[in-house]
Amino acid sequence: MSNFERNLLLGRIGEHIVERILVKAGLRVVPFGYERIASAVVDRVKTDRSETGLRIRSTPDFLVVNEKNESVLVQVKTTLDGGRYYTLSDNNYPEKSHWPQAVFFIVNLHPAHNCVYAVERWGKKGSGERHVFVYYNEDHHNRGCCRLLEDYEGLGQKIPKENVDEVIMGHSRLISQLTKAMKDKTDKPVPT
Repeated sequence: MSNFERNLLLGRIGEHIVERILVKAGLRVVPFGYERIASAVVDRVKTDRSETGLRIRSTPDFLVVNEKNESVLVQVKTTLDGGRYYTLSDNNYPEKSHWPQAVFFIVNLHPAHNCVYAVERWGKKGSGERHVFVYYNEDHHNRGCCRLLEDYEGLGQKIPKENVDEVIMGHSRLISQLTKAMKDKTDKPVPT
């Protein structure tokens, strides 16, 4: 399995986890990513370097609709990183500039973390580039930047912590097998 295939699989697992959590909370979750809504053009768009191609490739993963019929676009990023933080930036994630209204969820599947964060605010570096550092298990660093999904209010309704824990724990065996296989194959975890 190539790094691309591993990252794709890891991303799909993160998307599935977020989808299950949101559905369990009573939200309607509609697949929205280009792989799902434009599958006929996926191969052509992968290599299209035009502004239109980039915008299509950066389409958020889900359209989430709450009880009040309000919609939110959601982009899911997944990592197996066991470090202290995860970084998002404009350079790495053009989705933010093409879909500024989309909410980013960061799913960390590392056994030491097993959490989902919602990014609420992007900071700016000295260069003007927007960025977010998501610190795991260090809430004081995240104030105003991001929140654990169960504390996030941007979807218009509460996500019970039990839902988050149940879904993540339900996937923990698969995640640990995947992590082991990835370490065996590459000698180190592969973040996405």
